[in-house]
Amino acid sequence: RGEEKLRLHASQGRGDLGAALSDFTSALALLRREGSGRLPSLEASKEASSLEAEALLGRACARLRLREWTAALEAAQSSLSLQPESTDAMYCQGIALKELGQTEKARARLGWVLLKDPRHKMAKVALAAIMAEKRSPAEAQRQEGKTPADPPQT
Repeated sequence: RGEEKLRLHASQGRGDLGAALSDFTSALALLRREGSGRLPSLEASKEASSLEAEALLGRACARLRLREWTAALEAAQSSLSLQPESTDAMYCQGIALKELGQTEKARARLGWVLLKDPRHKMAKVALAAIMAEKRSPAEAQRQEGKTPADPPQT
């Protein structure tokens, strides 16, 4: 299973998103097929659940890169149902929501990510972009030190 995991990430790392998406989908099918029809041990069940969550997260990331926002949102949600504390899955969900125009939900998801992992750089950037879009043009100018009401310097 470790080799499969490396292959999945390698195809995504090469930028072959179609292959990555296919690999993640195949991995999910394999995990589900292996788990059906028998009662796995608790440890094996946890491992399978973790691998499934990771494959779903990989699929969500690939869908984001392909700009398939709804599919990315669904995959991230499925990953979160298995690993509710996953900051990466929540980040993917936040980005998909932002792109679908649900900025308040996106802001909440990205804020949660930063509460759990204050060093999550991509969440910081995405949340800053949402906040910048929310400001009025005059407010943005004031915060940048370019207030139109300021008298000219002499």
